[in-house]
Amino acid sequence: MEILLEKVDEYILIVDYSGKIIFANGKFLKKFGYKKNELCNININEVIANEYLEIDKVSAYKNGVNKELEFTTRNSEKIKLESNIFIDEFKSKRSLFIISKGINESNLTKEHIELLLDNIYTGAFIKDASGKYLYFSKHLSEFFGKSRDEIIGKCDEEIFPSNIVETFKETDKIVIESKVGKLYEDKINLFGKKVTYETYKLPIYDENNNLKYIVGSCKDTSLQNIAKDEIFTHYSKAISINADESQDSLYKLLNRISNSIIEHSNAKGLAINLYDKDNLELKPYITLKNAAKVLARVDKIRISKNEEKAILDGKTFRGFKGINKMRNKTDIEKIDIDNDAIVDIEYLCIYPMIVSNELIGIFSMSYSKEDAPKYNQDTLFEEIADKLAMLVKNYRLSQELKLENQKRKESEEELSLYLDVSADLKSIANAEGYAIKVNGSWEKILGWSEEEIITIHYSDLIHPDDISILENLYDPNCIAEEIKHLTIRFLCKDNSYKWIELSAKYVKDKNVFIFTGIDVTKRKEVEEEKKKLEETIQLESIRNEFFGNISHEFKTPLNIILGIVQLIDKNIELDNISKENLIRHVDIMKQNSYRLLRLVNNLIDISRIDIGYYNLQPSNYNIVKVIEDITLSIA
Repeated sequence: MEILLEKVDEYILIVDYSGKIIFANGKFLKKFGYKKNELCNININEVIANEYLEIDKVSAYKNGVNKELEFTTRNSEKIKLESNIFIDEFKSKRSLFIISKGINESNLTKEHIELLLDNIYTGAFIKDASGKYLYFSKHLSEFFGKSRDEIIGKCDEEIFPSNIVETFKETDKIVIESKVGKLYEDKINLFGKKVTYETYKLPIYDENNNLKYIVGSCKDTSLQNIAKDEIFTHYSKAISINADESQDSLYKLLNRISNSIIEHSNAKGLAINLYDKDNLELKPYITLKNAAKVLARVDKIRISKNEEKAILDGKTFRGFKGINKMRNKTDIEKIDIDNDAIVDIEYLCIYPMIVSNELIGIFSMSYSKEDAPKYNQDTLFEEIADKLAMLVKNYRLSQELKLENQKRKESEEELSLYLDVSADLKSIANAEGYAIKVNGSWEKILGWSEEEIITIHYSDLIHPDDISILENLYDPNCIAEEIKHLTIRFLCKDNSYKWIELSAKYVKDKNVFIFTGIDVTKRKEVEEEKKKLEETIQLESIRNEFFGNISHEFKTPLNIILGIVQLIDKNIELDNISKENLIRHVDIMKQNSYRLLRLVNNLIDISRIDIGYYNLQPSNYNIVKVIEDITLSIA
């Protein structure tokens, strides 16, 4: 591959995952004045002036990243180049490729493009307007098990089985008619097994809007499909397994998934070792093909707390490694393995199964040299390991939950017995305002059965004037874990109401209210009768005081009138009265008569007000003048 990279016209740098430059082609060295031994093994960020490259971020982009990078020459000059940055395989290791060219410079030839396409993981193809293949990448040829000579210059129906041809023709028609690219996923039977693949097709038109080419890419997504869909399907089955079912239910699920993985990966063996945290042991759980032979005499692999931490920190057991390198570098104690079974094994694909920094187990696959993956698939297998870990973890949690639910059910049955024998009202209600559980006393007092009460919202069971009391109790802003006392009226089945005195407590952990109560209707009736009696006595006292005041008001003008009458009679007897004195006394009599008349009219008005004859019409007056007039009227 290095020979090919030396022949292209681009400036090429290849960087490992630590950031060190591991290859620079001659064109780059010449352009920037470096010698090979000067540039290799220094960090890429030492020769880039305007950008800091983070390899993890680049790997997140499926099609790489296009950037304008400014490189520093050996003489500290700055040269800007248009660069394409992507992750690919170099010497069997996942590496960062930086392919650059001068600004507005493009010297790619057909040979260069084919060279690049043949060395990427995704297969590529080009058809002409008639449907004949002009180009078919090496990776895609291997995927379909055909040589390029069998494909180039031929149409689909001359190459592939009829079921594949129909699919290809249909998608060709769709992209041609829509004139836009289409990404689709399909399944085919290939070499006796079901293969899932993803294809992108794009029509290319000339300046006259005539179809010129159909270009596309295709890749095998069978393993991705297992990671995305199949494990999820089995996850749903795992959490539905009853706790009292046989212990091999999880084994059957993992074994089925593992067989699917090994079928689509060409691995020689696969193993899932589950971790026993209490005993610090990895125990072989699933062993297929060669792994079953290798681990035939192994029932447990002991590890220390430090080794557990190293695995969680990614310092061991991670990635794609040679078998000899793995055996020499592992810190795990020697185990009794079948050395004859590992003769044909060249590579191990080993990934820890971790959930929330908890070690669940180790997922590994072994390969012979000829069947080893041609491209590093660490990211995919890490995803599979993570999802397998989630499946095992959630299976365990679901079993624990089912056992806990069984204990909870038993506790609820005991609580139900307690509620039923209690004479007081007892109930449990959720935060939405519905009863979850009530005892039999509610039916005795209100007439509603337990089944009826739990279907009625509190707003339909409480007297309208008392609704606000419970609304405050259920208000999320006011909920507190303290005992509250309230007295409210509950609707009986016969449409009457009864007063219930409740004690309520909110239990935050369970998000429920617990109520206890007693019927205080008779006490309330006695209190109401007592209140009415007190009001009657108070009203009678006010009435007596009113009539006493009225009697006094009547007596005052009457005494004045009678006094003047007696005085006039006496003066008439003595013939000692003048016309002026008589007129003055008569005026006083008239004034007090009017006063009596006003009092009578006021009494009549009070009666009319009581029966609603008058409507109140308030107005603003000078209060000083009103008081002065009243004072002068009785002066």
